[in-house]
Amino acid sequence: MSDISKVEFAFAPCTVDESTLSSTSMECTLDIEPTCGDHYPIITSVLGIVPVNETVTKETITCSISGLLPDDGVNYLGGDNLTISGQYLPHNLETSTISIKFSDT
Repeated sequence: MSDISKVEFAFAPCTVDESTLSSTSMECTLDIEPTCGDHYPIITSVLGIVPVNETVTKETITCSISGLLPDDGVNYLGGDNLTISGQYLPHNLETSTISIKFSDT
């Protein structure tokens, strides 16, 4: 563990359980909720990012939207601020992009 400086998954820092460390695996607990998308774990050692083995597949985290406000009276020309609530949404909106597409159907 002394060679590992950081473990992250889905833009969330992960605290490693040192009792689970072996030469081929480790377990960690996410410090915050993950961000939706397809993700590999990112392990950083004193020498840089550790490459992910080609047998590892991305884990998919699915977003869920539970609310959108305001839900009426929105200006068709834009300029309104929308508040989106849900689970696994990005924590840092300065480095994340959310796209919304409106339709009449």
